[in-house]
Amino acid sequence: MWARTSSCARCYPFSMQHPCHRCGASVDDGTPFCRNCNAPQIKVAIAQTPAFDRVLESPTELPARYDEFLTPASSQPIDWRIAFPSIFFVAVTAGLLSLPLNILFFLWTFGAAALSVSTYRKRARTQVTPGMAVRLGLISGVVAYSVFLVIFLIALRRTDFGPTFRQQVHATIERWAANNSDPNAKQVANMLSSPDGMATLLTIMAGMYAFLFILFSVLGAVAGATVFAPKNRAP
Repeated sequence: MWARTSSCARCYPFSMQHPCHRCGASVDDGTPFCRNCNAPQIKVAIAQTPAFDRVLESPTELPARYDEFLTPASSQPIDWRIAFPSIFFVAVTAGLLSLPLNILFFLWTFGAAALSVSTYRKRARTQVTPGMAVRLGLISGVVAYSVFLVIFLIALRRTDFGPTFRQQVHATIERWAANNSDPNAKQVANMLSSPDGMATLLTIMAGMYAFLFILFSVLGAVAGATVFAPKNRAP
């Protein structure tokens, strides 16, 4: 009887068992459910994604990829080969339209900067952040003011514009002195009407116009990147 049992044990060895993950009872391998608590015993293996495998195989790439994702959008470089043509033509036009020295000059500079940002965004097919817009608007304002200043200085040398402009400035100074109750106003008016005083006054006016050109250009560029393009998506 014993020999027979031993022979059967060799022919039919005991199956491997494992504890149930829910109740701890012994369960034969291959059994789908626990006989004690009916808990399923089949385990599903989840394959690792290729991207995770690649990161594990080459961990040195991880910091570089983090740098790519964490790089702020404001630090994106501007492709100046596309930016300069986008800015130049509209900024030059704005500078020429501003020559009459009327109050509408801020509309031309504002609109030119907004149009420059829109043109750059379409040609570069990329987003334009407020930081990029400030730089584009700054260049647009400098170009527009440079054109305005060059044409204005050339016009001052013309006999049909220079003397008339100086007479208008002189008349404005005299009206200011006449309407001013300060006893020193007349002396200041005489100083400003002199050649040196006129040159100083023109320099102050040029600086004021430069500030206004750049200010309205930056505002127009930021508006072109935010207000006029709320989604700010590359086309």
